[in-house]
Amino acid sequence: MQKGSDNGISRFIELNKDTISNRNFINGTEYKFAVTAYYYDPSGGPYTLPKVLESPKLILKVIPQNISSGTQINYSLGDTILTDQKDLGVMPVIIDPVELLNATYTSVFGTGSNNILNWTLTRNYNGSSTVLYQNTEDFSGTQDTAKSSDGLFFIHQIIRDSGIVRDPYDNFNLNVRKTSIQKGWTYEPEGKEWFTAPDTNAIKTAKIITNRQFNSRSLGMSFPTQGSFNNFRSRIHANGNVLSPGSGTFTLLTGGPLRKIRIVFGETSRAYRYAPPVNVLLTDTNLTNIPFAGIAEVPFSVYAADELDSTGGNHRRLNIGFVDADANGLWDPDDSPLGKYQFTYIFASDYSETPEQQYMSRSGQNINPGLLSPAFGFPSLDIMYAWLPRVKSINGVLKTWSKGDALTVFPYRITRADFVPGYPVKYSWTINGTTFNNNDLAKDGINNIKAFPNPYYGFSQLEYNDAGEKFIYFSHLPSVCTIYIYSLDGTPVKKIERNSNDPKNSLEKWNLQNNDGKFVASGMYVVYIDCKSAGAKTLKLAVFQNKF
Repeated sequence: MQKGSDNGISRFIELNKDTISNRNFINGTEYKFAVTAYYYDPSGGPYTLPKVLESPKLILKVIPQNISSGTQINYSLGDTILTDQKDLGVMPVIIDPVELLNATYTSVFGTGSNNILNWTLTRNYNGSSTVLYQNTEDFSGTQDTAKSSDGLFFIHQIIRDSGIVRDPYDNFNLNVRKTSIQKGWTYEPEGKEWFTAPDTNAIKTAKIITNRQFNSRSLGMSFPTQGSFNNFRSRIHANGNVLSPGSGTFTLLTGGPLRKIRIVFGETSRAYRYAPPVNVLLTDTNLTNIPFAGIAEVPFSVYAADELDSTGGNHRRLNIGFVDADANGLWDPDDSPLGKYQFTYIFASDYSETPEQQYMSRSGQNINPGLLSPAFGFPSLDIMYAWLPRVKSINGVLKTWSKGDALTVFPYRITRADFVPGYPVKYSWTINGTTFNNNDLAKDGINNIKAFPNPYYGFSQLEYNDAGEKFIYFSHLPSVCTIYIYSLDGTPVKKIERNSNDPKNSLEKWNLQNNDGKFVASGMYVVYIDCKSAGAKTLKLAVFQNKF
């Protein structure tokens, strides 16, 4: 019985070792691979088809080599290209780095007449837009069925997560499926983050957080809903279809989904401050009594920066609130394990310098986000995100931001045609394509040109291919060059004109014959390789023939 499993046919495979000799592949050496397919039927027998049927073996001959000099490849086989979203609903995967174009791709989700979800992929190349695939219904998330073009697989998969894109390798929430290979946020400039997440052990023991974690554990931000740091949710639903004003007493926005937000530091905003009364400051360790305590300035502004927002991607400034846990009137997180409890609320509503009454009080009672009350507690507010930053410190000195620094936070895109009515879900990415025949790169590569085997021993079986052909290879060549081979006294022996259109081919073979088609004698030879405007390279060869 054949070994194996019915897992489909892999669309590509990477081989990086000669498993027979247990050595790395050698450039210029010919290797053979047999490809076969088989069918297995356990009920097969003498009066039916046999248990195993196997196709004829296809023998592939491969000669590993470098790319031609003057070619620059910017990606590796198997690389996943990151789109403008972070949840990997669309995963472009590199399958042929040489074929990549300098192009921008966009995959847009929709439904056809059969009401089945599909996607259409468009490429913008050299100012021209081309539809590569239209109304494709595959969301299996595997390479077996993925469409391909321009050296890429276009893998699409269903996203059912909601909230902030979770950190990769989040080993705390082991039961949570991880759909990303990157954090769900970016900071500009990269690496200059002045904050980090609250201490994990402190989160586990703090009564205010009741042993809950944040969606983004490297950021300390969460969508406030059942199962996150607040055990109840606001008026905003991560899987909603539209944000709309409430009715009756509560006119704050309700619904969803979450918007991608951008926090810009150094821009002052007026924020709603919620603080414990002085007389309960030391006893209310759960911060359940944190009524509205006034308006305070905070050193940042927050914007909805989402193409699925009503503004179509134009920045919409949002209202902000925060918990002033020590009631000092300031938004001043520190480097303590929980960052001084400075919970920061990002509301869904448009920012206004004029305070909005519904964030302050209703029916004569102050708004209190520490309570579960649907009338004036946390559930009565249109909170999209709750953030608990902890300041980084170096030798006791707190880090800070520079004016214009920006933090962008990405939510999941739940896979559906109309995530927001009128704004279909789409994923975009740009490829830095392969460069060919670059003269500067070719100049840099001239020093890498080599000849092998050198010396050439004609009596060794390793110096022949399976057809019995003698050969010496010249490697790392540009696509166009002329190879001149001379004897030591300057007599021309062989001239080889190279004009290759294949950037994967950097080898040129000499069959050890002269211009008259006769094998050359044993001895020393000088090789002059004219690489045109890129320069030239001179080599010496030693040839030991077994016969003349």
